[in-house]
Amino acid sequence: MDLFRSVKSDLYKLRHTSILWMHILIPLLCSVIFLAYYSISSWKAKDKVSAYFEFVAVTFPLLIGLICSMVVSQEEQAGNFQELLTGSKWRWAALISKLILFILGSFFFIFIALSIFGIGFQYVLNENNFTLSCYVQVGIGLLLGNIILYILHTFLSLRYGKGASIGGGIVGSLICAIMITGLGDRIWKVIPWAWAVRFCDYSVLSEINSSLYNMVQSELKEGVIIMAIDTLVALVMILIWFSSWEGRKSLE
Repeated sequence: MDLFRSVKSDLYKLRHTSILWMHILIPLLCSVIFLAYYSISSWKAKDKVSAYFEFVAVTFPLLIGLICSMVVSQEEQAGNFQELLTGSKWRWAALISKLILFILGSFFFIFIALSIFGIGFQYVLNENNFTLSCYVQVGIGLLLGNIILYILHTFLSLRYGKGASIGGGIVGSLICAIMITGLGDRIWKVIPWAWAVRFCDYSVLSEINSSLYNMVQSELKEGVIIMAIDTLVALVMILIWFSSWEGRKSLE
């Protein structure tokens, strides 16, 4: 019940903020812009879809850094984190509530970004050769692959402030873009910023080259296992850290 109240309170705080609209307008605008460009582009359909998925994945680290910094900054301005630290009987509930809020926002962002693009690509441009299953796999990959980044940027925002979170988001997006290339082929499984974009690429590969996809399935499964373990470890670590955190000091 304490967690439920915390989530309800956090949702209420965001009702009249720009954070809510960012999760609606950004994916909407991105999908429309890409569809407009693709309507005059000579790219192959598979390249168009793959590029859009990769763009969404590369955008996420920066978006996560920005969103986490805004939410934490709101808590700081409301009372120097006192509500976050003392508003719940169990302190962990306040932090878990924030993470749940971030994941919900991520879900709606992904849903809008993929559904608007998919509908437009198939019924407006009449080019879609990808199944609904592919879009669902991409959505799941984007959602699960970025959870650890929400944990990381929540820590950065609480401990060091919004500058560290936003800066980390910029660097994260650059790393994500690099991991698309051959440089990431051997190391992507241990690079959290690579997980989401690589899951997107594997989902596309399953549609366009099933034989090659079958050859790399073991690598994909290994990446999923590493992601699950690292995400769980990161969650436990931030909960332990937060249990003794007393707010950001003026010199931090």
